[in-house]
Amino acid sequence: MGKRETNYYQSLYEVAEAANSAHTPESVLRSIVERVSQVMEAKGCSLMLLTPDRKLLLHTIAYGLSDSYVRKGPVSADKSLSAALEGTPVAVLDVTKDEWVQYREQAKKEGIASILSVPMMLREEIIGVIRVYTAEQRNFTADEVYFVKAVANLGAIALENARLYDTCKKDYEASRREMLEWRATLGYEWIAQESVVPPEEYISKEKITVSGDNLVALVKRLMGESNVRKVYLIHERNCLMELPAISGSPEEPTGITVAPVLSALAAFGAVTTECTIEVEKAEK
Repeated sequence: MGKRETNYYQSLYEVAEAANSAHTPESVLRSIVERVSQVMEAKGCSLMLLTPDRKLLLHTIAYGLSDSYVRKGPVSADKSLSAALEGTPVAVLDVTKDEWVQYREQAKKEGIASILSVPMMLREEIIGVIRVYTAEQRNFTADEVYFVKAVANLGAIALENARLYDTCKKDYEASRREMLEWRATLGYEWIAQESVVPPEEYISKEKITVSGDNLVALVKRLMGESNVRKVYLIHERNCLMELPAISGSPEEPTGITVAPVLSALAAFGAVTTECTIEVEKAEK
């Protein structure tokens, strides 16, 4: 295996690792275009997403390109290497002569000689393209096209993971607000009742490693155990959620809504392979 092929495999691993991280979408996508440009020894790389009406391509993240080129004008989905948006990678040897290059003069001024445009696909739907720009004319090899196609698919997955992660956080915030309101109401009820001195107890802690597929089932079981006081969702040493403990079955809890919590957990479990649950239990 040659040095370049080795770099392709290493870079694909790094891109996949970034796509599965909890970093911001912008930082993940920026690392993708930068890595592609470096590995392919290209002038630059750009990730462009389709607008909702699928008429324009927007430069979402670019590396190695000037602001004036990135902001040169609207990029038409129909006029700019449109075959890529039909699922076929497009390679242009000479940008100054190819009629499917929309901004030929601007490309020449930028010092771009050749372009490779590869579709980004998510669940069989094209959501944009990744474009690689070279300063010298280049006949892109099959290995280069395959590498960029693999990166484009990982980039699409990274975008989807970011969307699901954002949904997960929003669902958690909604459930947390409901929890605080419920606790406040419950506190007023306790104040109206006769004081009771609780028996002495100490809190033990336990960490459980669980796969994403089994996350919801484990948390539902823990939430229903009478001696569980707190449940935390841990990922990469960061606490993402503090979950409510409920006496009785979490399927039909009394006075509290856990559906948003479970929905958030399900969304998170779908985008991670493994995480940690930390449990605080009362021991007498």
